[in-house]
Amino acid sequence: MPARTIVVIVSDFEEGVSVPEMLAEAKMLADSGVKLLGLAALDDAATPRYHTGIAQMLVQAGMPVAAVSPERLAQWVGDQIRGSSK
Repeated sequence: MPARTIVVIVSDFEEGVSVPEMLAEAKMLADSGVKLLGLAALDDAATPRYHTGIAQMLVQAGMPVAAVSPERLAQWVGDQIRGSSK
């Protein structure tokens, strides 16, 4: 059941795959009711290191993306599941 499914991706969003195909797949999953969450990669100093352009395209396709510290991770995921846009 898609509405009860959560897909979490931890990535730098530089996948080396077809970006249009990836966006189409994300949109299809989001449109089906799957909850998509994108967690941007952090370096050893907890500085975000990811392709912001592709991450923004994924947001537009229905996948919220955040670059959060491990301390903030549970709060962000909880906010997303509850439907809050924090």
